[in-house]
Amino acid sequence: MGPRILVTGSTGFLGKHLSRHLRFPVVGSSRSGSELNFDISSSISTNHSLAGFSHLLHFGSGVSIRTSNATSHLGARTESFRFLELFCELNPGCHIVFPSSGGAIYSQEKMDEFGNRIRYSENDEIGGSSNYTISKICHEAFLKYLTDKYEVRVSVLRLSNPYGELLPIRRKQGLIGVAVQAILEGRKLNLFSSLDTVRDYISLIDVVDGISCVVASDPSTGFEIYNLSTGIGHSIEEVLKMIEKVFNKNIGVESVEMVSDEKPWSVLNPSKFQKTFSWSPSIDLEEGLVLMRKSL
Repeated sequence: MGPRILVTGSTGFLGKHLSRHLRFPVVGSSRSGSELNFDISSSISTNHSLAGFSHLLHFGSGVSIRTSNATSHLGARTESFRFLELFCELNPGCHIVFPSSGGAIYSQEKMDEFGNRIRYSENDEIGGSSNYTISKICHEAFLKYLTDKYEVRVSVLRLSNPYGELLPIRRKQGLIGVAVQAILEGRKLNLFSSLDTVRDYISLIDVVDGISCVVASDPSTGFEIYNLSTGIGHSIEEVLKMIEKVFNKNIGVESVEMVSDEKPWSVLNPSKFQKTFSWSPSIDLEEGLVLMRKSL
């Protein structure tokens, strides 16, 4: 029998692609609808539909960058924590996969002896002041607690910047999806970072493939953190020029508005993930943009 997998946030940006393209069949759950019937405020005895799962891909924690400074996420965190503990009680020995933040969570830049920036590794210092970053850090700590209490397995994936589908033009997160949408609508792009800001970008195809490798890995217990990324940095200016080349259209920039906790450079080191799961990204940025254009 194969794994039985629950995906929360199954209608969101990442959860939707996991539900459609993961190598294994999944059961989806989101705030707008669910294939299950459960109530996290009730007792275990009333939530039997949550039992019998081998994996939880928890992509519905109720936290997003674009609203994290406008509203309090204390209620969303509390709800998410209650759900996670209930799931562990009902599914002993399960494997939880949680998407944390790659760009926002690391707090200190590192330089080599020549003054070059060093890519972030999983054991580097973390921190931040935004509700988004704090919520991710709290989730990581709570999942570590659940690992110790229930002897479950937890894989925290610190993702870089996934891309591959169109996103609303006013969204603050997801540069590539927003920029392509702006081109298609013939509108100018609102930037929330400076043009020389450097990030690493990863295709949704590679994200789903990487998570499939995690799900398929040998069962065990314990808590591990992995960077899931290409490990290759591009400035926003480079990305926009590449989009213009692939789509053969110019992008106009309307304004620049900095986001809290914004860092000028953030590139992750994915070597631990690559070694553990025998995985490597298969799609470079330009190829990913071409695939995105062909899918429209």
